[in-house]
Amino acid sequence: MDDKNYHQLFEALFRYTLSEKEAYYHGKGKSVASGRLLKCAEVLRVSVEHGASKLKRKTFLAVIDHITDILPHSDDGLVPPLVSNYIKALTTLLGHGANVETLATHTSEGWFTCVDFIVEAISQYVDDAVPDMSVSRASPAPSASGSMTHATLTTRSRNAPKRNNTNDQSPRGHLLRLMECLSSLVAAPNAPLLQRTKDISSVALQVLQLRYLKLSQLQQLAFVVINAVLAVAQTDDTAQASSLAVECLPLIIYWWQVKTAVKDALLNVFRTEMLKVLYNIHLQLEFLTRQDIEAPLFEDIENLSEVLWNEYSKRDDRAQLQQDDLTYVVDYESINPFRIQSFSLRSYNVEGERQWAVVQTLAMLEAILWKRSKTLHPNPTSNENNEYPRKKQRKDTGSSRLRHKLRSVDRPTQFTALQMIPFFVSDVDITAEEIRDVLPILIGLVTNKNSKLSTWAMIACARLV
Repeated sequence: MDDKNYHQLFEALFRYTLSEKEAYYHGKGKSVASGRLLKCAEVLRVSVEHGASKLKRKTFLAVIDHITDILPHSDDGLVPPLVSNYIKALTTLLGHGANVETLATHTSEGWFTCVDFIVEAISQYVDDAVPDMSVSRASPAPSASGSMTHATLTTRSRNAPKRNNTNDQSPRGHLLRLMECLSSLVAAPNAPLLQRTKDISSVALQVLQLRYLKLSQLQQLAFVVINAVLAVAQTDDTAQASSLAVECLPLIIYWWQVKTAVKDALLNVFRTEMLKVLYNIHLQLEFLTRQDIEAPLFEDIENLSEVLWNEYSKRDDRAQLQQDDLTYVVDYESINPFRIQSFSLRSYNVEGERQWAVVQTLAMLEAILWKRSKTLHPNPTSNENNEYPRKKQRKDTGSSRLRHKLRSVDRPTQFTALQMIPFFVSDVDITAEEIRDVLPILIGLVTNKNSKLSTWAMIACARLV
């Protein structure tokens, strides 16, 4: 079949579906109409699966318009007999990158239609969740805030998502497919994301604020969407990027600590997306902490740093950055994001990239805390400051957190601190006095019988002096 044949098929199918939808809501044989609608939706799904890559712009837009027009209904939110197969069909259509780019051409009307529909649908499913399942800020994740106003899907579904139901016919299955659609829409290089950053990021955050959902691809897709928004907002809408940075921190604290039995591959991908978010927002976080506007933000950064310290320190050796992962011949002419002044990551080392990213992110968070502390408690220069003991003045400034970690009786914590030092000093201007505070600790660890500690202590010493 070519595009012309598909267009004729879809036109006939659309007319029949519209008439059966009318019978379903206003006729006498609702059960009969329901069965027919279910068959119509199945035919559409199968047709789309076979022809998604063959459809031309006109036919493709006609299918999009039909799905987004017929699926909403004031009585049910989304028409029950149609919802499952229609969402699957939409997922298949948007799964082809060329189709999404087609939506975003000309005035991007098709792209906006899809985004608005999907945002509304996701928001509806999230709003239907059991209220006490949402994450409270004290937990330590943020409160579920920012409920969206619905333009068309005004009536909530009567069926809230079930906690243990993972079937793709369930609301949770629909929510996952809708997030797949949204991630496909934001991935298009020509997508006019800037005009919908607030709506898109809002529903992604709402998904992450639901604790009843176990860790799965759903949360990973939410962070994928947030990263796409940040890529645009951090340069073109700094206010939105800063707001998103503040909202993401407690969510990352919560989801990084979630105990899960999922496969390592999914967990690695999920944490990679969170690390990308942290890398994308670290400049916003540093700027906001310098403004001294919100103490809770500073606490969130400190809490997140402790979460990463604890999780990384307890990993097996193979899950931490190893000497074999590194090369000390640094090519400064090449473009390599996994590089600092002392060493770089060996090329094509995917596993090493994950470990490097955790240590580098931890160093960035500690650098933000260090700079904030220096701003709030500068070194004493005036007479009125000199009336306090010098050691007491330095207690909460400079590299005190790092010294505390290096002096820990817990060897894994010491090891993490030693690994972090080369990354940390690459991001801050550490003073000679602070080097003198840390250097004796490092020299003491150089002679440690633990070869891991002694090796990284020598690397840290070389980086400081």
